[in-house]
This record gives sequence, structure tokens and C-alpha cells, in this order.
Amino acid sequence: MMPLMPAAVVAAGQLHKSTLAGVTLGSNVTQVLLQHPDAQQSANGSGRWWRWSRRGGGKVTVTTDDMGNITRVDFQADKGEDNDIDLPCVGAFSVQDSVVNLNSALDKTACSVFNGAVYGLPDRSLVAVRFNGPGDGQLAEATWYRPSDKNPTPVGHMNSVIDYLRPVLTYVGGVARIYYAGECPPKDPSSLQEVRFPSVWFQPPLDGAMGLDAVRQIFRDDPNVTAMQDRSGMLRITIGSVSNALL
Repeated sequence: MMPLMPAAVVAAGQLHKSTLAGVTLGSNVTQVLLQHPDAQQSANGSGRWWRWSRRGGGKVTVTTDDMGNITRVDFQADKGEDNDIDLPCVGAFSVQDSVVNLNSALDKTACSVFNGAVYGLPDRSLVAVRFNGPGDGQLAEATWYRPSDKNPTPVGHMNSVIDYLRPVLTYVGGVARIYYAGECPPKDPSSLQEVRFPSVWFQPPLDGAMGLDAVRQIFRDDPNVTAMQDRSGMLRITIGSVSNALL
């Protein structure tokens, strides 16, 4: 059983305050936004997220609770990016570094090793990390969050999306269409079967919510997801920037 410790760890003999892209989990968003006056806020009125472009490349998105405390930090790297990003426990980590380098860095800390999906901090928060390819693939995304009894899996992929949606779709016949923009593996960009499903952020819907309303509640903290219902009654969920011409 992992002991409770403050969200700071000893790395290479020095006390290192954990941050992701310069943001600490639990910080008040008002203070953080003072450093990012160009941050864009949720436009849908229900989400509690802000996003800004990082000077060194990539985008940072934060979500908050009702008190304005940051509950999740997400960093998405630009394609071909070549610089360092602060990771919790690790500190500066090159975006071009591999899974092997990440585990090697984590071995020198009080955090758990990367298991291919997440690694854990002593304060029980988790960091989900995705690379854009096996072996020496570049870091594509890192998300730092703390699970709770109410929301034990706030970050997930295709299987999690299906698990969240299935109970709320009975009102519309149990059917919805999901469109998403993912990346093909660099070695075989024509292989559609291996297109990577993007990370998605979840919140449980309110009790009794069904159909479109419940779907929008589930994805209310994810700036990359939109949900609508067409004239036929079909629910259409779009994840990422999908070309309307292709659809």
C-alpha cells in the first residue's frame, strides 16, 4: 500500500516540487492565469477549463473544481516538437525522449514506474502519458489528475468512452456515432486499424440525465469534444478536429 506523502519528491538528492508544464495540481486557477493572460476559457458555459499555447511549443489545458482549484492539467505536444517539458516527479523531460528514458528518470524518484499508460505520485495522483509511437516515439500528451470515489477514471480512451456512454443512450435507442481525429503510426500511416484514439476527459452525468444532455455532461470538461443530435435523432459525438468535408 502506497504511503501518503506531500506532492513533492526527492529527485537526485534534491527536493523537487511537482509540476506539469509549470502548473501544480491543486493550485488556484486565478493565480495561474495571471501568468497566462492569453488563456482561452470554455465557450460552452458548462465546462470549467482554460487553454493556452506554451512558449516552448504545445498547448496546456487546465480544469477546475467549483472552488477554482485545478483538478487536472493536460499538456499536448506539437508535432516535431523538440524541447523540454516539466513532468511531475521527473522535472525537465525532453519531448523527444522515449519510454525507456521516462522509466529511467522515474527510478530515481519516489514515484512509480511508467506502466505504459500511467505512473503514480506518492500523493496518489496519477500522470497519464502517451507517446506517438513504440520504442523511441516522441511524447505526445501528458495528463496529471487525482482520481476520486465519485470519478475514479477521469481520463480514458475508446473503451472508457463506450463504458460511459452505454448507460445514457437508452433514451435514443442505444446508438450514437463517434467521429475522432487520431494519428496513424509513423511507420505505416495507411493503416487505419491502428489509428490512435485520443485521450478523453470524463465527468459522471447527473442522476437521471439521459440522451444528449447526459452526453454533454459527461464531456463537459473536455474542450476537444462536441455532441449534437441531428434531425433523425442520431447522436453525433466529435472528438478532436475532424474535417466536416470528410464527414
